[in-house]
Amino acid sequence: MSTALDSGLMRIHRPCTGLLDELPGYAWDPAASDRGEDQPIRRDDHGADALRYVVHSNAHE
Repeated sequence: MSTALDSGLMRIHRPCTGLLDELPGYAWDPAASDRGEDQPIRRDDHGADALRYVVHSNAHE
């Protein structure tokens, strides 16, 4: 997602305040990383999860 945002392929509109507030705090779980897993910290992530589902479901387009 960060690549799409950085490159301008994806934009988040200003009225999406919940998502914009969530994204800076979205982080990967270091304990899961130690186990070799990619697992985000599950806290205040509903908007980020929804965005992730949209990105992955449209990745083939």
